[in-house]
Amino acid sequence: MTPLQRVLWPLLPYAMLNDFATKDSLKIIQITDSHLFSDDSRLFGVNPNKNFDEVIKVFFKKEHPDTDFILLTGDLSQDETPAAYQYLLESFKTCKKPVFWIPGNHDDEQIMETIFTQSSLFNRKRLLKLKHWSLLFINSKLENSGNGYLNPRELNEIKTQVNTSKKNIALIMHHHPIPVNTPLIDRYILNNQDDLWDIISHSKTKLIITGHVHGDYSLVHHGVKIECSPATAYQLKKGTEILQIENTMGYKIHYFERDKHYSKGVVWSAKANL
Repeated sequence: MTPLQRVLWPLLPYAMLNDFATKDSLKIIQITDSHLFSDDSRLFGVNPNKNFDEVIKVFFKKEHPDTDFILLTGDLSQDETPAAYQYLLESFKTCKKPVFWIPGNHDDEQIMETIFTQSSLFNRKRLLKLKHWSLLFINSKLENSGNGYLNPRELNEIKTQVNTSKKNIALIMHHHPIPVNTPLIDRYILNNQDDLWDIISHSKTKLIITGHVHGDYSLVHHGVKIECSPATAYQLKKGTEILQIENTMGYKIHYFERDKHYSKGVVWSAKANL
């Protein structure tokens, strides 16, 4: 328990003080690519705010009680306004679990920091140490571009963990580091992916968790699992070269069992009733 947790212990429920470093088993919910607006605007014919509301409703109904924490993996706002991030923050007002977030290419980091610091649940971390894993949060945002890029600072942080960690390493980032074979989104891949793979191949890095692709994908490259989550806003038709939108929504569940990981994507249509 950290010094801050000791101070807050009498004030906070136990779930918020969960020491992840002591648990062999963890359930983590990944929510990504919500593309929220400050109003009810539509994006490619879809109302992303409405779909996000539905995902949050399902999360609280089915997942919240036994979830350890939530990952928000970028592209949380489409219009990058304070009101859009405030909308997201308010959606978690009854949440009892910590939320860890990273920006995507559609996000304004400064506004995110300003809004999210209003809640003690929302955390911007570099490293989260679990009992059997180290989760390293990476910023792949490239200004004024839909593509991703890891600057020298990010690459050095990864290299440091690879060289020093005795635990399995999981990278949490927005952009995908290998093609998912959907050409439309593969145009907006991580630009310097080779620099990343030069560092993590044949290392303790066993997992990369991403958003960005608007679809549920599970891939393996150089012995590393790449898990991409469905978006809350909409999915892109797999394999498409042109814009083809599927009005579905979802999230991904990540299970950590000691040094093992497995996941389950949850996707449903806007007409479904879960």
